[in-house]
Amino acid sequence: VDGLEQRLASQGGTAAEWAQLLTALRVLGDKDRAQAAWASAQTALASDPAGLDQVRAAATKAGVVQ
Repeated sequence: VDGLEQRLASQGGTAAEWAQLLTALRVLGDKDRAQAAWASAQTALASDPAGLDQVRAAATKAGVVQ
């Protein structure tokens, strides 16, 4: 999880990778990191509405989006 999080923060990634990170953080119960990942994903995927929808679904399940 740490490696994926660091890579996404520095290099970006696909919507599926952002969703995977949010799912992993949900499983770990780390809501603060999930919130930060969701904020980063919104910036990284701003030009990809479909990808952002995919990540939003994971963020919703993680409890960081209402």
